[in-house]
Amino acid sequence: MRSSPYFQDTLHQGANATATGLFVGREQERRQLLSTIGGSRSSRQAVAGRPGIGKTTLVQAIKADALAADYRVANELISIAAESSSEVLLGQLLAGVYDAVLACYRDAGGAAVETAQQLVRSFRLRSGGVNLSVAGFGGGGSRSQVVSNPPGALTLDGPRILRDLLHYAATKGAKGVLLHLNNLENLSEADAERADMLRGIRDQVLLLDGIHVIVVGTTDAVRTVVQRHARIRSVFSDPVVLDPLALSEVHQLLDRRHQALRLDPNRPGQAPVTDLVVEKL
Repeated sequence: MRSSPYFQDTLHQGANATATGLFVGREQERRQLLSTIGGSRSSRQAVAGRPGIGKTTLVQAIKADALAADYRVANELISIAAESSSEVLLGQLLAGVYDAVLACYRDAGGAAVETAQQLVRSFRLRSGGVNLSVAGFGGGGSRSQVVSNPPGALTLDGPRILRDLLHYAATKGAKGVLLHLNNLENLSEADAERADMLRGIRDQVLLLDGIHVIVVGTTDAVRTVVQRHARIRSVFSDPVVLDPLALSEVHQLLDRRHQALRLDPNRPGQAPVTDLVVEKL
């Protein structure tokens, strides 16, 4: 084998050793998440479970399904830091939608895209993120709207610009934009004010038409951050709580990994350990 099949790396889209095609199980949870996304113009969901159980990988599979169904997704997940604020989260969501639009529409341009580019670049420069290139913008003489760039610009202009960008994606044929917020436990372990920051963007961001958000964290984190306050709990679907995979699914998962990692597909393969050892573990 090219490498060990017992990795815990997150699966990603593509044709490599960690492709989402290796995903196994979670069919009920997968259907539930996709049904919620497809059943409304915007949605907010949470995936909970203990560390290492496969929460992030499940959402990666959901993103691949959503992309195939004409939703737009950003390749990178949005990592929540303990020092985050409502303004920072707004900037991350705007940047995520912007990245999703550029990833799917290489000729993206016009007022909505160019105005978003200005504010996202300003946000990333202030937060130490990666600067944006203007490559990929379409030609044309459209004029972007004026954007204020002092501290607080995200709060003033962000919701409007995000709404316009979502509308732009819809006019290009997108059913919506799906974003993945990871590491929710970083908020639950911070002070109470930061754990409540979702309330700060509830009406102006989370309820916008066209945006679909899945937050991921431990069961305790989801309970603390998502279910603690009625105003947030009321706009989130019931959390999807993951249990360990069934033993039969573990065998299927390992078999897929063994096949993907074989050096010579034409030669008979042999699993590194027997099924009995897997069952004992």
